[in-house]
Amino acid sequence: MLSDNAFNEPVKITVTGGTVLSGKLNMPEDAKAIIIFAHGSGSSHHSPRNKFIAEAMQQEKFATLLIDLLTPEENEGNAQFRVDDLAQRLLDLRSWVDQNPYTEAMYTGVVATSSAAAAALMAVTQSHESEGSISSLVCRGGRPDEVMSILDKVDIPVLFQVGSKDAEGIASNKRAISHLPDNCELKIIEGASRSFEEEDKLEEFADNAIDWFLKTI
Repeated sequence: MLSDNAFNEPVKITVTGGTVLSGKLNMPEDAKAIIIFAHGSGSSHHSPRNKFIAEAMQQEKFATLLIDLLTPEENEGNAQFRVDDLAQRLLDLRSWVDQNPYTEAMYTGVVATSSAAAAALMAVTQSHESEGSISSLVCRGGRPDEVMSILDKVDIPVLFQVGSKDAEGIASNKRAISHLPDNCELKIIEGASRSFEEEDKLEEFADNAIDWFLKTI
């Protein structure tokens, strides 16, 4: 049974085309907003890094939806490169949040990593046309300039975080931030690589993301 106040349960969510995505919804007591995690190919909602960040957010009373945008079968192919499809799935997840009795009417933020960052930005530009909107976005190690043509349509606060050892990521994020409004920021995390696997760097990412969502949601 799901508690009225707090629970941690696996979910199955059907998206456009009938594909079923697997994930986990964690609802802390008195949650004030929900954060959807959109990770790139090769990762999953079982990832220790994703769980670490989600648990830090749960301690700050954010509900979290850790979800796989790709099925295991799709992850083995080239589906991760279909940015349009991934953006639509993220919009479907946002609609699910609005329709779920435990999360309806909640402000929604997104944490997007790697190849999912471009899809999240595309979803942001389309979210006002769907049932609910995305309020704030944090990207880690993504390549946002892959969707440069739509960045002028982004109208929510976006925080890019990229490691100082990720030269390609820094260049990509700098190109993107120059096309975004003043309420968007780029943080370069000293000593971190693209995956933020160095000691304490993932914790720094999580702290920055929490501060961003507390300020912008």
